[in-house]
Amino acid sequence: LEAYVELQADLDRLAVVVRDQLQAHQWQHGDSDSLIREHEGETIKSVTPGRRLLVLEEEFIAMRYLIYMRYIFRHLRNLLGFIVTGFILAAVSLQSYAFQSRHWIAFSSLCIFITLGVGVTMVFAEMDRDSILSRITDTKSNELGKTFVFRLLQFGTLPLITVLAAQFPFINRMFFSFVRPVLNSLH
Repeated sequence: LEAYVELQADLDRLAVVVRDQLQAHQWQHGDSDSLIREHEGETIKSVTPGRRLLVLEEEFIAMRYLIYMRYIFRHLRNLLGFIVTGFILAAVSLQSYAFQSRHWIAFSSLCIFITLGVGVTMVFAEMDRDSILSRITDTKSNELGKTFVFRLLQFGTLPLITVLAAQFPFINRMFFSFVRPVLNSLH
């Protein structure tokens, strides 16, 4: 672990030096060599050694930022999982006790689900449309793709089933008809 921490510190120091060098000279032009090469269909053999070094320096900096972004996205995924799990457990616990105003509790669960769903959908849509993230994931920018729908289904299916089970008692009975034998076997 100490060697890994030391390696990361060395790479961070190197990234700062390379970034400062690029900022002072090459990045003042405002273009991207890898993007230009991609559009021109340039091969690596036709690139001069100096330009090849510049592309490698830029990719090194990009990789350092990519590592940081993956770290942040992992934490965002964990936080979203916590929100989804917390919502499901709260909705199930509110439905498991016989409160007098069951309809208001079900309505408030629906309102919370819609509010959280709209917020999460907007964040996922902006992430899918972002041009930098689209270049990293090799998708089209400013378009919602399959990953957007998959992420919504991944994080929204169980909360939706929970809200539907709270709103419609026959769905609740149908769901618990499958779960009840498992619960009975645990006793």
